[in-house]
Amino acid sequence: ELRQTIIKETGLPISFGLSVNKTVAKMATNDCKPAGEKNVALPEVQNFLNPLSIRKIPGLGEKSFIKLSDMGIKKIHTLAQVHPDYMQALMGKSGLHLLQKAKGIDYSPVVPYSEQKSIGTQCTFKADTIDVNTINNLLTSMVMDIAYQLRQKNKLTACITVTIRYANFEDVTKQASIPYTSLDSTLIQKAKDLFKQVYSKRMLLRLVGVRLSNLVSGFEQLDMYSESQEQYSLVQAMDKIRNRFGEKAITRASILDLEI
Repeated sequence: ELRQTIIKETGLPISFGLSVNKTVAKMATNDCKPAGEKNVALPEVQNFLNPLSIRKIPGLGEKSFIKLSDMGIKKIHTLAQVHPDYMQALMGKSGLHLLQKAKGIDYSPVVPYSEQKSIGTQCTFKADTIDVNTINNLLTSMVMDIAYQLRQKNKLTACITVTIRYANFEDVTKQASIPYTSLDSTLIQKAKDLFKQVYSKRMLLRLVGVRLSNLVSGFEQLDMYSESQEQYSLVQAMDKIRNRFGEKAITRASILDLEI
């Protein structure tokens, strides 16, 4: 019922799993993607986990995966049979935690709410690209979207991060501290500056992302006659239109026909 309500109200596909703890629920969610649902009851937990690859265990890093695979431990069923003393000798406390997860054990509590620490978005291109102008327009669109979300929550940001992924899957990130703001113009310019700095190899790009962090509650502190006051009045007017007619009701002309 919850899943159908989300699909109806947002139009977005959603998958979720229900189970005895967070680890198994997450693995169930991943197992029923895309747009599915799975309920793993307590008596079914181990049977559900056993045939899965150990790579499916949340928190298992690449190095640990390779180490265990080289030892012949490739399925959760095999991992669950390993003696705790051996896992601790092999990987320390993290080995014991991993073993517990393989047995469907996770005592970590479900935290119903925590203050949002960052907000961001990213885009994977349909085809790898080197079109800088189009990417800059995409950054403009992405920043406008997350800055709008920021203002809806009455938040300001003091840090912006731009991430790119080259066609060879190498990720490069650059961030900058800024005076607290939620203004589109300030954030767009800084995002473009960071992209110019981070994109140094002139290789094809696969992905670009933007994240705003160091969030605090508050509003812009502006000089009445400054350019920032004009920009703030502009975004307020645009936000009123978005709130009434939808987020895509108004945007910049440069990103109207953006396809990437």
